[in-house]
Amino acid sequence: CECKDSRHPADFDDVGIEDSMDSGQHFMVKVVGARNVRGPDWFPGVCKSNCFCVVTSLQHGEVLFKTKISKNEVEPCWQEEFRLIEMLHHNGGLEFAVWHSIYSGVDPEVKLPEGTEERLVGKARLVTSRFSLAGFNGDLELEHCGKDISDAVIHIKVGLIGQAYPPPPPPEFHLTIENTSSKNLGIDLDTQDDNTVYVENVRPLGLIDLHNANSKPTERLLPGHFITQVNGVQGRASMLMEEISGLSVLRMVVRRPLVLCVAVDKKDKKTGNRD
Repeated sequence: CECKDSRHPADFDDVGIEDSMDSGQHFMVKVVGARNVRGPDWFPGVCKSNCFCVVTSLQHGEVLFKTKISKNEVEPCWQEEFRLIEMLHHNGGLEFAVWHSIYSGVDPEVKLPEGTEERLVGKARLVTSRFSLAGFNGDLELEHCGKDISDAVIHIKVGLIGQAYPPPPPPEFHLTIENTSSKNLGIDLDTQDDNTVYVENVRPLGLIDLHNANSKPTERLLPGHFITQVNGVQGRASMLMEEISGLSVLRMVVRRPLVLCVAVDKKDKKTGNRD
């Protein structure tokens, strides 16, 4: 698996959370896991990609937390949390960097040598305004990803200490698109499912792409989403397409996908599939 080369910060393992923060609101941050961080050649026991996450303060540039190494899993699942005690500023926040460890046999508790080279998988930022009032529970898109890695995300939860983490985004959301100038929506749709319209692709500079650029992450229409209703019409994909193609105002109900990742080793095994 190939990831973009970068430098491993010298202080990954030398973290003093309590000492590096100001007094203020007390939050718990949970680094749940990540998806799509493997290259296409990865497979359990063949290409061992061992990932960990490093959390850094955007305000102070200090490392706040480092997860253990997720060893040889289909998708890294850390489920680790730490206490965040920091004076929050409107231009502050947290950066989550996912790294691929080339030292897979090294105990994650052992400090690596200064200047050790690791490989950066990708980074995501969570600004203060997205969690300071109601917390956060959702996926963050990883940027600056390495070769052959696309659509990578990391799942993060943030909540006040003593309270439950906020619920994740609902499986469905409502979306209104106004197209008074008959501009191309810029999306590729699939109607093989008789009851819904599947979003295959969102093309750059189309109406949906412009909508996404100016909307909250939870209100964006993305590849993999299902359009289940348009202007009150539901039940057949052909009827949904008529509404999408013919009207200037689209009021849609969109369903997010349930994403699962499974690795199947077919070597000397019977899977029930026919070649």
